[in-house]
Amino acid sequence: MDLNGDGVATRAEVEAYQRKVLTVAAAERARADFAKLDADRNGQVSLPEFTRGSASLPKSLDVSGPMSKLDANKDGKITLVEYRILTLANFDRLDLDKDGIVTKVERSALGSR
Repeated sequence: MDLNGDGVATRAEVEAYQRKVLTVAAAERARADFAKLDADRNGQVSLPEFTRGSASLPKSLDVSGPMSKLDANKDGKITLVEYRILTLANFDRLDLDKDGIVTKVERSALGSR
């Protein structure tokens, strides 16, 4: 965690290290979540794939709305880049104090889990 190699780990260095670890973990999670949706492994998620991936949602829920939010270029498919853009935007929305960390208090304030 001693990022500058001076033999001392400062609070700022520990925080920077933790952010780096969390960023890598978040990117890996997003790739894994996206891979679950991308059934045909073509690097894009179609509406049928998104619908199948959303099978745990109530049947009455129309997933075309959420999909259209993810589909930034409106080509009917979601790419990993589009998926990451929306998930990071959601994180930024939840991070009320803009410190790079979403706490339970922040999630509760916005009604998220």
